[in-house]
Amino acid sequence: MAPTPPADSPRPPTEASDALNGATPKLHRATRDLFGMLWRDYCGRVPDAPHIESALRSRGERWTEDHVAFRTLPGSPCTAETLAFFFGSLGYQKQDTYRFHDKRLNAFWMAPPTQPSTLAWDAPPKVFISELDVASFPQDQRRQLEDAIAKAQKLFRPAPA
Repeated sequence: MAPTPPADSPRPPTEASDALNGATPKLHRATRDLFGMLWRDYCGRVPDAPHIESALRSRGERWTEDHVAFRTLPGSPCTAETLAFFFGSLGYQKQDTYRFHDKRLNAFWMAPPTQPSTLAWDAPPKVFISELDVASFPQDQRRQLEDAIAKAQKLFRPAPA
């Protein structure tokens, strides 16, 4: 059984941090809840994560998630642009784009909805989103990737009404 993150991870939002972030309190709480859920899920998949967090906190250090990263597939149920739209609805702004040739990834990052006066540990994390560039693979590998993506799409199709 994977350890659970410490009870104070992540810190619950306060009205003061809501005001500092310039977001409505309801939207700020929804964003915090989302990242809290993602962190708990990550801790379930990476059992050392909560131990590292606890060790840092026991030394009096602040724990903050300064960024999260997502890898996507084109045409999948959750593409890079799908995630950009979702985070955009939370007030995030799309920023620089990148091309990682060796990894065959196209990527961008999104800035959180913060004010310059926001304390670093109260700010929502930056979001990095990358998508595999299937077209850059040789034909045989591209066909295998496209088949795998098609199978994944079938899993996520809504049931007929």
